[in-house]
Amino acid sequence: MGSEEPASHDETEAEIRRLLSQPGDPWPAIQHAARAWGPALADYIARRGLAPHDVNDILSDTWLAAHESAGRFDRSRSFRGWIFTIAKHRMHRRFRDAGRDVRRLSPLSQVDQQHLAAAVQSSIIIWQRTDVKRGLLALRDELGQDDQHLIELRADHRLEWVDVVRVFDPDGAELEGDELKKRVNTLTQRYKRLKQRLHRMATDRGLLPETSR
Repeated sequence: MGSEEPASHDETEAEIRRLLSQPGDPWPAIQHAARAWGPALADYIARRGLAPHDVNDILSDTWLAAHESAGRFDRSRSFRGWIFTIAKHRMHRRFRDAGRDVRRLSPLSQVDQQHLAAAVQSSIIIWQRTDVKRGLLALRDELGQDDQHLIELRADHRLEWVDVVRVFDPDGAELEGDELKKRVNTLTQRYKRLKQRLHRMATDRGLLPETSR
């Protein structure tokens, strides 16, 4: 029998909520999320220019932090967006505390460490696979860091716009109602302009055919 199709994000979100609703340790829900989104999350962290061992540490810390705070997860929000927000905070902490002793969360078991390390390696291999993709990513490097981050969250990880705001903006997690809608609209327009700019750059440099203009 062939391998099953991967579950959609909605199906994964539903299964995580089902697992979280069960009594006891939330680790099964975290494991399910790690299997579904581990490679994408590792790729997101790796693109910050960190060394492989830092990527693995932050990835592990992200899942551990999610496990510790799963009871406070707002079920009205996307679990996937929440995980990416945690990863962003762990990266900021790593950069802030570089060269200093940092309080570490309890280590994962050896089996879980191996699973997460494999996800990191797999994602990096996939990310580096094609010359054209590398060329397009090189164009992104010419953009500012915030612009690169915005494109990555929406184009690569396909986060919903509400989750993009919550991960991208320093105060995004606090926005609600009209303020949240206003920020979503602002980032949507910014993203559209960035795509147009990258398309022109790629065409001018021969990465895309002239007919695609």
